[in-house]
Amino acid sequence: MTPIRYLLRHCAASLDWTLLDAGSGRTLSHHPTRDAAFRQLASDASVLLCGAIVRIHSVDGGFEGERVVPAITPASPLPRREPEACWQPRAPAMA
Repeated sequence: MTPIRYLLRHCAASLDWTLLDAGSGRTLSHHPTRDAAFRQLASDASVLLCGAIVRIHSVDGGFEGERVVPAITPASPLPRREPEACWQPRAPAMA
């Protein structure tokens, strides 16, 4: 799956950070700090599945850098046991 793209910009009027959808430019959320924005992204289910790329614009409006929020790889399923193994008597415990 391709990562979701976001923009993180500082809002001079409200002095907070705005998280935008990079494709549409639609404002998604406002955060008091950059770290708060990344904590919100790290707990988002769609970001956990696909990952995210966030372009950060600094307080003066210039491009500061990119940060990647990695997707969490799903755990491998537990191996199946044969039905016969469930019904076999257990060996007695050694005393």
